[in-house]
Amino acid sequence: MTFTIRASKDGEIVETVRIGRTVTVAKARGLFKAGWMVQIIDSDGTPYAPSQFDHLLSFDQARNDLQKTSSQNVSAPSAGDVLIEGQDGQRQQQPDSKE
Repeated sequence: MTFTIRASKDGEIVETVRIGRTVTVAKARGLFKAGWMVQIIDSDGTPYAPSQFDHLLSFDQARNDLQKTSSQNVSAPSAGDVLIEGQDGQRQQQPDSKE
């Protein structure tokens, strides 16, 4: 999942894109503390105000994102298949080699 940080201050607008929710929230909080008006927008287009940043860090939210990503990228495993997560964080199905 990707996140866009949109911030504005004194007529200047800045947008940055991050993939990690922890780094996204840390960067957005830093900008907010420095006096910027900040919001985080997730890849579904849902905006989060500074008062909602903690929601992005909640365990349930992270788990829901993982389930969305998994269901979009990998078909349901069949009996005997093994799921392996690669370095890129993507899960891949590989047949069980116990035959």
